[in-house]
Amino acid sequence: MKKKCYIILGHIFLSGFLSLYSQTYPLSENSWSNPEFVERFVGSYGVLSGKEPEITSTESELFTEIGTFMESNNVNGAIQVLRNAQGPEASAAIDYTLGNIMLQEGNYREGIKAYEVAIRKFPNFLRAYKNVGLAYVQLQDYEKAAEFLVKSIELGNQEGDSFGLLGYCYLNQGLNESALDSYNIAGVLSPKNKDWQVGKATALQRTGDFQKAVAKLDELIEKYPNTKAYYTAAANACISLQQQLKAAKYLEVMRRRGLADTSVLMLMGDIYLNEKVFTLASERYVESLATISTREVDRLFRFARGMIALGAYSDAIDFIEKVENAQISMSSDQSKQLLNLKSQIAMSAGDFESAVASLEQVIEADPLNGEALLLLGEYYYDQRDFETAVFYYERAQKIDSHRVEALVQAARVKVAQRQFVAAVELLQEAQNIRPQSHVEDYLNAVRNALRASS
Repeated sequence: MKKKCYIILGHIFLSGFLSLYSQTYPLSENSWSNPEFVERFVGSYGVLSGKEPEITSTESELFTEIGTFMESNNVNGAIQVLRNAQGPEASAAIDYTLGNIMLQEGNYREGIKAYEVAIRKFPNFLRAYKNVGLAYVQLQDYEKAAEFLVKSIELGNQEGDSFGLLGYCYLNQGLNESALDSYNIAGVLSPKNKDWQVGKATALQRTGDFQKAVAKLDELIEKYPNTKAYYTAAANACISLQQQLKAAKYLEVMRRRGLADTSVLMLMGDIYLNEKVFTLASERYVESLATISTREVDRLFRFARGMIALGAYSDAIDFIEKVENAQISMSSDQSKQLLNLKSQIAMSAGDFESAVASLEQVIEADPLNGEALLLLGEYYYDQRDFETAVFYYERAQKIDSHRVEALVQAARVKVAQRQFVAAVELLQEAQNIRPQSHVEDYLNAVRNALRASS
């Protein structure tokens, strides 16, 4: 089955977390890779109740022949016998059994065709409806699958697996309340089926009942303590409940069991950063350095910027040193970001001389480094050296990715110089490129100042 994975956000530094809230897991216990499931399914070949089509004595002998072929793993032989027996006068049981074998062989569409013939002959063929539903689940056509499963239930099918499959279909269609109803019934009728427990936890999260979702996931964790997905799902539910440290506890258990990968370690770091537990935050990110990939390096920079924003300058400096010592493979752009970040940390920590010297070296080596140009502009703005600040902001305006920010910052300089007309022009240009509500508010304030000064 396909997984639908979405990114959710906790607080400002929490992101990149795969969530059970938005995810539908593949069926595990009710799939063809599970021998017990196949055994249950195969057991339905010839066991037809009084509510279902009767077979003639000739067909009874035919089923004995089919059984011989199946026991010797001669599936093609069994299929050929059934195809030869098909016809308008043949019992619906013939078509039904052919459908079963086709399903077992993974030929779902041919299986559906055979079942549909059986249903036309015997319109209330309960198990044929159920198995068509199962075939459509395998084909990921959940709307059609639900239609046939519901019909089988209407005809009297009260098997837990049928309600569980129906819940799975509803979940994949986004019908979360209906999915929860179905999973509740499946849980009563098939309490040991893991798929339906996981499905219920998913439905609970999607309906916003995170507290019950955590309780259900706790049950799953107790039974299956080495399944990573249950810990991350429980942690995600806790984040939705604003219980950050409780979320971290689930992830810490994962870590102690050796189940935590790079993304989980980084998430733990983000949680601890939100809670301002800087030492633990840094430790988890440092731990992630051993397995980090190039595409994940940007998260290191975001984490460091988070520490700067919260005033943890010494922790940020120590962390960046560890990143450098780890000799992580970085792209050229990422290496430049690292240099900029070091300068930003030094500047935030008050070490202006080394920060400016470093930034000027960056600019000398990379004249189009927009981030370094903006940082230098900010430094000279703070020093009230407006002319030099404007010089760097104007250079940054020539770089598309930094143009809007450079225009806004240049406008700040003009406001400080009481050059309101120039500031309005710069802000209006920024808004024309990429409208932003906070910039619009600033633009209106500057226009008011301009009117007041006239």
